[in-house]
Amino acid sequence: MTRISPVGQLSSGQLQILRQINTLSQELDRSAQRLATQRRILSSRDDPAGLIAAVRLESEREAAEKVQSGMARIDARLAAADAAAGEIVTQLQRARSLALEAAGGSLSSAETAAHQVEIDAILSAVSRFAGTTFNGAALLDGSQGFRARGYGSTVLDVDVLHKAASGDVTVSVQITTAAARAANTYTGGTLSADLSLVLTGPQGSATITLASGATVNQIETAIDNVSSTTGITAAVDSGNVVLTSNDYGSAATISIEVLEGSFTTSGGASVSGTDAVATINGQQVTAEGSRFRYHSAELSLVLELSPTATGTLTPFTITGKGFTVPLSGNPGSTTRFGLSDLRPTSLGGVHGRLDTLRSEGDHSLTADAANAVRILDEAISEVNLARSTIGSFQSYTLDSASRIQDVVVEQTSRTLSEIRDADVAEEMSRQTSLQLQMQMAFNALSISRLRQESVVLLLQ
Repeated sequence: MTRISPVGQLSSGQLQILRQINTLSQELDRSAQRLATQRRILSSRDDPAGLIAAVRLESEREAAEKVQSGMARIDARLAAADAAAGEIVTQLQRARSLALEAAGGSLSSAETAAHQVEIDAILSAVSRFAGTTFNGAALLDGSQGFRARGYGSTVLDVDVLHKAASGDVTVSVQITTAAARAANTYTGGTLSADLSLVLTGPQGSATITLASGATVNQIETAIDNVSSTTGITAAVDSGNVVLTSNDYGSAATISIEVLEGSFTTSGGASVSGTDAVATINGQQVTAEGSRFRYHSAELSLVLELSPTATGTLTPFTITGKGFTVPLSGNPGSTTRFGLSDLRPTSLGGVHGRLDTLRSEGDHSLTADAANAVRILDEAISEVNLARSTIGSFQSYTLDSASRIQDVVVEQTSRTLSEIRDADVAEEMSRQTSLQLQMQMAFNALSISRLRQESVVLLLQ
């Protein structure tokens, strides 16, 4: 006779069903978690290789998002700096108009003094704009940029546009060709006939009219009277009139177009100056006048030298770290950027510093209005260069890096979703199947139990 287990004990078939029910219950729990979290991988047991890939991709995505956030803050800082620099240009353009009026010689002393009051106010405004702060840090006072240290008197100004290294960089300069002004000489002596000519210089053109019999001194005076318009001055030397451009370099030209009469010159109808040439850190560079633009992978700068400088200059050092700009999630993928010093004490060039235009300065409107115009031109050019540097960095570095990080975030998110996220439709179908299997297992257990009890009752 087959031995029947007593009531309360489970057969091997029932135990197997219970184990199946337990397994199905665990699967249902995991399925419910996947639906609740929308994640296919809940632990390493679900997909060990997939989990490793998902963790790495999530780290890359978070790094890219952090880089995007950092670049957005830097872009905001640069936008604030550009806005402040734009206001400085607006103020300097107004100052130039005032200086140009004063240089024209048509203003009374009271009007010139009133213009000087405006110039003083403008320079104070420029100082305030240069001290504009963003997130607690001044932007255009030189503290956010690179600085040149240890240069001699022949170096008038150094604008550092880029320095790759965090440490100091030494700059050596050897001038092989000095800059020269444009020069031409009138050799005709006293005019034998009426004269009318158009004189064109670096700053513009003016018409000069002289009567027959005008002496070389009168010719000199007529040329100097329009100097603020043309950028050309004159001087009598040994009975001749020497015309000289105020500026240096090939862009400084003197052109003479005779409309009536005769005006004999040694250089002909047109002459130009000479650009300086120098070797900077082993690289030969031709200047714009005496203004050099040097660029290498390590360093980029604009170097303003005294036009009279020759030979080997005293080496100087570029210091300062600027600020670091991350370009990707890789710690080594960074660059450095520095904001220029746009204070009146720093702006200017060959003809002087902007702060010398104040009432007590050497180039105030009452002391030297013509030179004040040139200094303002140099200052405006320097501020525009700073703005161009900011805009170029935003456009070609920040915007490009930001677009790359957008793609990195997008693609890592998509790949991460493919690896880690649950397929809701598939998971719901799986859950329905598990619930059905669970129900069938319970039915089978119930039938088995009833059958066991029926046999026992029958035997009893």
